[in-house]
Amino acid sequence: MKIKAVQKGNNKDNDFDLIIKERQFSKSPGNRKKFEVLFNIYCDKIDKIIDIKEKNEYIYYAKELIRTFHDNVHKINDLDVIKKAYDFIEETIKKENDLLLNKIDDEVKKLENETRENEFDNIVINIQSYDSCVFSDSLDSNQKKRYGELTEKCEAIITSKKRREKYQKYKDYNIKYLSALKDCIDDVKKIRKNSDDIIKKICGVLLNVDESKVFDETMTYYSYVYNYVFAELKDQQKYDFINRLIESKSSKKTN
Repeated sequence: MKIKAVQKGNNKDNDFDLIIKERQFSKSPGNRKKFEVLFNIYCDKIDKIIDIKEKNEYIYYAKELIRTFHDNVHKINDLDVIKKAYDFIEETIKKENDLLLNKIDDEVKKLENETRENEFDNIVINIQSYDSCVFSDSLDSNQKKRYGELTEKCEAIITSKKRREKYQKYKDYNIKYLSALKDCIDDVKKIRKNSDDIIKKICGVLLNVDESKVFDETMTYYSYVYNYVFAELKDQQKYDFINRLIESKSSKKTN
């Protein structure tokens, strides 16, 4: 799951009073009173807003406000105000991260048992949406551990589903290709002095593999057949075999 930073949106456009307070602060970014007024407005928004993304935007605004005030204060007494504001926002973020991890956990549990493709995809979208809201830089050690476990579990479920889909879709292809590989073992046993046709046929089978469709188990057998055929060939035949493979691969890339 890729973490995305919270971006500023346009949720404040219709809040005229808030816009005025922000402009007043921007003109005097070291003014304690204007900082406290604006910070309290943000905190009120954070407390009342239900939408997670919108709430997180105001947490982002509050953090930026603290940073700006910190960079512009001139009185030592103002540092205490900054610390209290910072501690409050960090505690708010911790709670928000806990909430998001709980929601991700719930969705991952749904994902584990979902077999309907559309519903599965919708759950993945939900997980990605919650994940994009996580304040990853502020995760504590326990949250990081839990987040890592959820990420690993989610990825494992998705990978398993893709594997099952691949097996269902390409089962017949792999059975047919396994049979062709087995024939290569039978064919190499027939090689005598005139081996060109058989080597050509075996090379054709080995080169005609679609790696996007073939299973890991099939590739294991493919390697066995390749080594078996090579071991059975005489010195000159080994050279002809490898040379034909190289020429054929070169020709396929050129085409």
